[in-house]
Amino acid sequence: GDFFGFIPQFGIGRTDGEAVSDTGAQLVEGVNNILGAPASLVAPDSGMAQFFKGNADTARDWQSDAIKQRTASAGAAIDKAGEDGIIAQMLEAAKQYSTDPALAARFVVTNLPSMIPGIGAAKLAQVASLARGATLAQAAATATTVAGGMNAVLNAGGARGEAFDDIKATLIKQGIPEAQAIQQALKDSLLPAAVGGVAGFVSGKTGLEGAIVGKAGAKAALTAGAKSAAVELGGEQFEEVAPKLATNYQAAQYDNRSMGKDVGRTIVETAIGSGPGSLYSGVQAGFNTRSAPTVESQPTTPQAPTVAPQAPVTPDTAKTQAVDNIAAAIKELEGGTTQATPVQPGSQAADVGA
Repeated sequence: GDFFGFIPQFGIGRTDGEAVSDTGAQLVEGVNNILGAPASLVAPDSGMAQFFKGNADTARDWQSDAIKQRTASAGAAIDKAGEDGIIAQMLEAAKQYSTDPALAARFVVTNLPSMIPGIGAAKLAQVASLARGATLAQAAATATTVAGGMNAVLNAGGARGEAFDDIKATLIKQGIPEAQAIQQALKDSLLPAAVGGVAGFVSGKTGLEGAIVGKAGAKAALTAGAKSAAVELGGEQFEEVAPKLATNYQAAQYDNRSMGKDVGRTIVETAIGSGPGSLYSGVQAGFNTRSAPTVESQPTTPQAPTVAPQAPVTPDTAKTQAVDNIAAAIKELEGGTTQATPVQPGSQAADVGA
């Protein structure tokens, strides 16, 4: 049996040279997606935003015919499954990508450039904070906040650009003139941008960037690593799925689409693309935990013994009286006349003279 069709098909008719070329084209696509995000956040219809979008489309077209044909075929099957709901689309997407690793690899490669700005911003902020005298914990908090801000801008821009294109195309299909469709899409894409920004900040502050600059924890390395990987994967899902839902909400007023349109595809593709980052986040968090110093093993500084002040020594009155009496008796035997004088406590014995 084929176990629901999940049988890897490694050969898609590409040469080794085409495989390398496809990887390069996918990297270029990912780089242009990231570079164009700030422009898309400000004005997705601007020349700058359209320039980077055009570059990404051109890079996608550079791919070999074999992978472009497989991408189109898989996309059609996934779209068809989406008519039966989110779960059905997730299963079909998982089937398509698991049986063709070349298709799955595209999401990993195009996602790699998106990791660089957040990590770079976090490390720079950490170094700057430490140089100003901050503690490791303070530097880590500053770094993750900066990374969250960077990720918020990029994710909001990407979300707005995708929402703008989707809503604009939807309106044009409904017979709305292009100029009017553009103006309406500019307004409607603001909500997905806001949702994407919030999701991006949360993910950037708690995910991979946090694992890289975070201080060592107290949990077991395996537990900390698994938690960090799960946080990174969950954050990436939040980044992509939340804006997709917001876009569907806005576009549904024009084409009555389901809120779940393409959500199943998005979940699977995001899981594939964020896999390496989630794995690295888990490994880094585990390493940080193993490197943590054990508080109980810290040596204590020896303390100097405390010497209590001694009370002044008071002469023993009884002994002093006995000595004086003996001295007086000796004087009498020698013919002396002086009698022993009793000594009061704290006084000295009187000298005896002839």
